[in-house]
Amino acid sequence: MDISRELAIKILKYLDQHPDFYFPFWVVCKEYTPEDDDFVEIEPKEWEMIAED
Repeated sequence: MDISRELAIKILKYLDQHPDFYFPFWVVCKEYTPEDDDFVEIEPKEWEMIAED
């Protein structure tokens, strides 16, 4: 399921602030870097770095 960048940041921020919350999905970025042809899983603690980009 595709979601917007803003929604992904909100989800990651919530997961980072509530580590005991169970979220049954991965948040991934397709083609995170040009050499990656696959999906890259994004960690909740990365939400600030993503929001600043």
